[in-house]
Parts: sequence; structure tokens; C-alpha cells
Amino acid sequence: MQGQVLSESDQSCLAAGLTLHLLEQSGVWNEGIGDLLPLIVNVRSWPAGRALRIVDSDHDAIHLYRPGEPELCHRNGGAELPAPAEDEIILLRHERHFSLIRRDQEQAIEQVADDGDCFFSCISRALKASDVAGSNHGMRLALADHIWNTPELLQVAGAQEGRLPDTGPPRDPQVSDIPPPPREASSASTESTLSANVLPVDPSPEFTAACTSSALDAYRDAMDRLVSEDVYRPAVLEERHHHHSAQILSNLRLGPDGLWPGSARAEKVRQELDTAFAGYQATNTNALKARQENINALHETTITTYIAQIDEALETPKKGESLPAAQARIRSAVEKEFHTAIVETVRAQELRKGHLAAIRAEIEAYWTDSVIPRAVKSERAPEAGSAIPRA
Repeated sequence: MQGQVLSESDQSCLAAGLTLHLLEQSGVWNEGIGDLLPLIVNVRSWPAGRALRIVDSDHDAIHLYRPGEPELCHRNGGAELPAPAEDEIILLRHERHFSLIRRDQEQAIEQVADDGDCFFSCISRALKASDVAGSNHGMRLALADHIWNTPELLQVAGAQEGRLPDTGPPRDPQVSDIPPPPREASSASTESTLSANVLPVDPSPEFTAACTSSALDAYRDAMDRLVSEDVYRPAVLEERHHHHSAQILSNLRLGPDGLWPGSARAEKVRQELDTAFAGYQATNTNALKARQENINALHETTITTYIAQIDEALETPKKGESLPAAQARIRSAVEKEFHTAIVETVRAQELRKGHLAAIRAEIEAYWTDSVIPRAVKSERAPEAGSAIPRA
């Protein structure tokens, strides 16, 4: 993407993706869309019909959020809000921190940790979640997904990038100006409600192509390093391919539909990565074939060397060296030479052990089936009957 100028809508796409990525991270608060968090009531997993009320002492206001309905707000002198429902969740905002208001307990205000998750922790406790941290993270993901798939909200997310400054305007932005997400809206009706400056439903072809290219570059960097380090069994290489593909796709999000898992664009980029993987498969297969040929040559050379030396020791023994001693000396030397050579070819220790075990098995088979019978028939028969070293 170096040297390419992105349009304003494409920049908005990137900003929205970064903002929502921060929203998904535990412990991050006010990450560019902090004032949209109460719209958690519109995610699919929110309890049906349950309202969320926020008593905002920082701005002298009370906000009421109901699933699928516009926000209601009460300020000094304004219209009164409906009385709280029996199962309504009520939060207190004070000095940029949220606490849970309990109407069913003697201590009305329940404090939660000031750790960036206070908003979600209050809701998780109100919903009696057994795993508060897991519930908090699930709500973050659900809200990010809801915003990502609602063009009007995504426009707000794309307008800011990163955390908001600690000091804000005298009152919250009016979330009520943003209509609730349509339940059944055609692409035509959605498009007609957006102005020319609103984030388009689809990013430009140039932007999509640039991000696809970026994904391929990142994938090739990872796979190039991988295949340069070793040769892999096909199943292992395929597992690494899926791991890198998933990691790269999770970092690319374009437009409301974007590269979200399962989207058409995500599938297209995944196909590009699969196509690139075919090349690495071919490279790895050729490397496996070449390595196996090298291993076979090393194996043959080692066994040939052993046979030549042990036959020579049998026919022309060294002075004072018994046949078992010659066997031990020769076997140790050829095994050491084989191990040195195989280390340069096979990096996995377990595989090297397997090849060395095959060498030892073949050496012992030759010793038992060929050397000993010949020694028994020769004048060295008494030596052959002594202890025979084993692999």
C-alpha cells in the first residue's frame, strides 16, 4: 500500500476498524466511541425488553436506553422519564467511572474496579454472570460486531481513531440523534438514507485490492521465514498455513461488511492465501524429496562404509584387537559420522533419532546374519562366541 493515496471514505474504514479493534480489548475505555457503549441494549444477546438507565452525575443528566428504541434523556427542567421497570439495570456515572445501583440491597451503590471495564462489569454483575471477565469480553465483541454492521454507527466509529482525550465537552454527544439499527433494511433503502459523506457500504475496488495485497505480503513474509527454517510434513505445513491465514484475516476489516469472518471479502482474500499456499506446498514437497534423497544417500554410504570396514576386520584383524572390539570401534565411528551428516539435513531431533535407530538396526542385522556366521567358520570362531555389542 506504499505510495497509494486513500480516499476519505477508505480512511474512515481504516479508522473505524482500528477503533473497534480497541473496543474489543479488555481494559480499554473511551476508545473513540465510548458514548456509544450504552447501545449494548441493541445487540442480539441482550435480554429481550430489558432497559438500561444511566444516572450521569458528571453532566447532570439521566439517560434511558431500551432495545430498538431511541434514547430518552432527562436534564434540568426537561421532561420526566418513565419510572424504572422492575428488571431495569441502573448505572451511576461519576467522575468518568461507572457503579451499579442496586435497588434490592441495603447498600444501594455497588462499586466495581476502576480498570477500564467498569461499564461492562456493572452490567455483568446486574445480569448475574458467573464469569464477569468472560461476560465483559463477550459484550465487547458483540457491541463491536453490532456497530460494524450498522452503517450509521460505523460512521461515528470512523470519525475518530484511538482514545478520546480525558477532558470532554460539557455534556455527552446526543446518541438520540442516531436512529436505532434497522431490523430489515434493503441495501437500496439504507443507501438512500446516507449522505455523500457517509461511509459507503463497500470500500473502493482499489482499497480492497490494496488490502488484499497487504495481506498477501504479510502471509508471504511469514511463510518465507517458515520454509527457510526447515522442511515439514504436509500436515504440519498445512496447519501453519491455516494459523497464519487466520491471524492475518483477523487484522483486516474493510467496510461495514468488511473482512469480518465469513464475509464475501474475507473468503476472497482467504482464497488468495490458499492459492499462495499451493506454491509453498510445491516448494516443501520438492524440499522433502531432495532431503529424502540425501538421507537415503547418507544411509547407503554409512552402511557401505561399515560393511567394508567390518569385513576387513574379519579378514585382516588388527594386532591385539578382538572381533567384538573391532565391531564396537567401527560401529561407533560410522554412527558418529552419520549423526554429524544428518544434523545438517534433518533439524528435528526426534527425526534424527529415528534415522540413527535405522542405521543401528541394519548394522546389527549385518553383524548377526553375516559377520558371526563367517567368524564361526573361520579361525576367529572363539572370538565370535564372546559378548557381542548391541545397538
